[in-house]
Amino acid sequence: VSLANFYVTSIGVDSTHVYWVEEDFGTVRKAPLAGGAPTLLGSGNGRPFDLRVSGGSVYWLLGLDSLLRVPTAGGTVATVAGSLQAAEALTVDAGYAYFTESDAARVSRVPVAGGEATSIGGITGGQAWYALAQDAGRIFWLTPLGLGSMAKDGTSSATILGAPLSDAGVRGSIAVDDAYVYWAETLIGAIKRAPK
Repeated sequence: VSLANFYVTSIGVDSTHVYWVEEDFGTVRKAPLAGGAPTLLGSGNGRPFDLRVSGGSVYWLLGLDSLLRVPTAGGTVATVAGSLQAAEALTVDAGYAYFTESDAARVSRVPVAGGEATSIGGITGGQAWYALAQDAGRIFWLTPLGLGSMAKDGTSSATILGAPLSDAGVRGSIAVDDAYVYWAETLIGAIKRAPK
């Protein structure tokens, strides 16, 4: 569709564009799905992690301690939350951005308009967070030590499977549908699933 200027850390799409964050300074760009030149949306100052597109904005984690937002049409980059504790994985719905804080061994959330981040629950894994996904009511997480879920309001949590990866040192990814949670076994080239 387009060419990036630096190493691409994470991508997202909406109905018209593909969005990505680059390794240089957490630079976010977009390009039309039909192809074309990239457009600069904004930059941060630090190493970027996960990116999500939701509700007309692009959200991305930067430098392990900040969650930033920029409109998909371009404009001012805003800090949604700061002083985060090793935030690496992200998912966003209409009301909240949810992210891991591996130094605190938890998933936290912050209103998409900004405000104070609050914990919604702890997760097995602590030192290494790999991925988050969501459905209407739950956040699903994958770490080298477990696969599980928690209610978006933090009222319940469940471990689905312990040690789901064949190699704890290789990053995986996660997705959900109505019945299952899926994860990538990158090292062996497999996609696995378990009932939610």
